[in-house]
Amino acid sequence: MDTNKKPLVGIDLGINPEYLENVIKQTVTAGIAEGLFGKEELAQQLIGHVLNTTVDANGRVSTCRCNSDRTLLKYLVDNAVKTAAQEALAEAADSIKDQVKRCLKKKLADEATQDDMCAAMLQSLFCSLDNTYKTNISVNFERKEW
Repeated sequence: MDTNKKPLVGIDLGINPEYLENVIKQTVTAGIAEGLFGKEELAQQLIGHVLNTTVDANGRVSTCRCNSDRTLLKYLVDNAVKTAAQEALAEAADSIKDQVKRCLKKKLADEATQDDMCAAMLQSLFCSLDNTYKTNISVNFERKEW
């Protein structure tokens, strides 16, 4: 045993305190779960909670029924699918990035494409000159009497 570690209860039993601490934590956790109607009952309550809880579009439990339009399970599944789809699309985009660059460079080098781009830019410029946007801002200060 290390000289820095003190024995439990003043007696050196040769038991690693870290191991003993983990065993005690596991025993206490199991006792709490058993005290909460048993493991199966706790699992059923958790599953029922997930199936019956309604949440809003951001996954928050709302007090207003009009905002609670989906179950917590549907929200969690939708988020998992959305995240997986985003990751798959990002991987697919990364895999064809170089091919798309080459294709765009080839297309942009074409004189007809350059003419079309110039025509579109000029059309956009002339359309924006035809539109008149102005904002009227009025600022009034009230004088307070002290």
